[in-house]
Amino acid sequence: MYSEIRQFYSNSNVLITGGTGFLGKVLIQKLVRECEDIGSIYLLIRPKREKTIDERCKAIFDDIIFDEMKRKVPNFLTKIVPIEGDTSQIALGIEKVQRDRIINQVNIVFHSAACMSMDAKLKDAVATNVRGLGYLIDLCQEMINLKAMLFVSTAYSNCTHPVIEERFYEVPIPAETLIKFMEDVNDSTLDAITQGLVGEWPNTYCFTKAIAETLLNKRAKCLPAAVFRPTIVMPVYDEPLPGWTPNVFGPIGAMTATGLGILRVFPCKSNVRCDLVPVDFCINALICSAWDIGRKRSHVANGLELQPAIYNYSKGLEGSMTWGEFIKRGIEHDYPLKNVIWYTMLILISNIYLYNILWFLLHTIPGSLIDLYLYLSGKNPRMRKIYNKASKFCEVLKYFTFNEYKIINRNIANLWNSLNEKDRESFPFDLNQIDYYKAVKDTCLGIKLYVLKEDLNNVENEKRRYKKFFIAHTVVKYLLMITTIVIVYGIVRMFCKFLSVHI
Repeated sequence: MYSEIRQFYSNSNVLITGGTGFLGKVLIQKLVRECEDIGSIYLLIRPKREKTIDERCKAIFDDIIFDEMKRKVPNFLTKIVPIEGDTSQIALGIEKVQRDRIINQVNIVFHSAACMSMDAKLKDAVATNVRGLGYLIDLCQEMINLKAMLFVSTAYSNCTHPVIEERFYEVPIPAETLIKFMEDVNDSTLDAITQGLVGEWPNTYCFTKAIAETLLNKRAKCLPAAVFRPTIVMPVYDEPLPGWTPNVFGPIGAMTATGLGILRVFPCKSNVRCDLVPVDFCINALICSAWDIGRKRSHVANGLELQPAIYNYSKGLEGSMTWGEFIKRGIEHDYPLKNVIWYTMLILISNIYLYNILWFLLHTIPGSLIDLYLYLSGKNPRMRKIYNKASKFCEVLKYFTFNEYKIINRNIANLWNSLNEKDRESFPFDLNQIDYYKAVKDTCLGIKLYVLKEDLNNVENEKRRYKKFFIAHTVVKYLLMITTIVIVYGIVRMFCKFLSVHI
C-alpha cells in the first residue's frame, strides 16, 4: 500500500534543532529508517572547544539507539548535514553561508531544542525557549519552499488550567517584552523577582514554553506552523530499542534513585493519574503532524494568514496508570541494579508535614551516618550533596504528582483517523495500543542497560546481593519497631507511675 507519509518526506530536506537530545535522536533514526528517500537532514549542533562540529555530529551516532538505523541504512551519514549553531545565541549563531543554504534548501523544520531544566535561571530559559524560537521563525519566514514547521512544546505549558485544550492561552507578559526585560535586568535583581514573574507556573521551563507559544501564534500566521505538545515522555516502548532512554529526567530520575536504594520517600498523591507517552510513539505522532500541516496548509505559503495548529499528544485520564501503580510496578522488577546501596522501598506521601518528617528520618539521618563513615574512612562524603539534589528534584516533580489534567486531543485523534493502514503500521502512535505495565518493566531494564550502563552478565549475583539487603532491611525494620514499642511503653509506664504518686 502507498505511504502518504513517506511520499511527503521524499526528497524533502529537514532541519532539526535539539537533535542531540532524547526526542531528537529518536526523530533522526526514525526519519532515516522509515523515509528512505528523504533528502538531507540538517542538524543544528552547538560548538564545543574540544571538538569540531563534524566530530560532535559523528559522536551522536555512537549511541546504541542508532544501531538498527546503521544496519538498515549503512550510508546514512550522506544524508546528515551538521550546522554549527546555538538556539540561545543571536540569530541562532548560524553563519551566513549556512543560513543561505538552509533558506534555499530546507522544507520541513522540527524545533525540539529547549532549556529543559526545571530550575533553570529565567534568563537562560528565555534565551533558548523564547528568543531562540523567535530567531527560528525569522529563518522560516525566509525559506523558499517551507512545507511544515513544528515547534515541540509541552502539554504542561498551560498547567495553570485544569483543562488544557488545543488552543492558545493568554500569558501575563508579551514575549517581546520579556525578551527585552531579560536583556536589560541584572542577574541579582532577576533572581529576586523571578518567582513574581513566573507566577502560577511551577517552573521556568513551563512558563517560558507558554510564552513561546504565544510568540509563535503572533508571528507565524503566514507559515505552515504548528505546536506539538506531548505530556510526560517516557522511554522507547517498541522500536528500535524497548526501554531506551539516555537521561534521568522526571519520573525516570525518581525510578533510578529508588532502584539504587537512595530515594525512600516521595511527595505524591498515589491516586493521581500520570499521563505518560512513549518517546517512539511521540515521535511518530510528531512526524505525522508535520505531514498533516503540510497537506492542509500549503495555501499559507501563498500569503494567507492562519493561526498555527496545536496537537496535544496525551493518553488522557481514562485508562492511564496512577502514580501509585507506576511506582509499585517500577520497584517490582527482575533486574536489581549493580550499585544498589539498600533494599528498594518508596513511601508515597501527600501530607507535606509528614513527608518532611520522613525525609529527615529516612534520608537526612542515614545520609549523615554514611557521610560520617566515609569521612572516618578517609573518603569524600557525598550523601548530603546527593540528598540536597534529590530534595530539589522531588520539589520539581511534586507539582505534577499532586495534580492531574484533562487534556483535549481531538487534533491528534483526527490525525490518527486520517492515516491509511500502511502509515498506521509504519508510524503507530495510538496510545490505546500501549501496555503500560510492559512499558514500566522495559523502563526498569532500560535504566540498568542504557542509563547506568550495566549489563546482564551478573544478574544472579546481583539478585543474591539484593536479597541480603532485603534481609538487612527486614531486620532493621523490626528492630526499629521493637525499639519504638519499648520506648513508648517506657514513657507510658513512667507517666502512669507519676500519676499514681501524685494523685
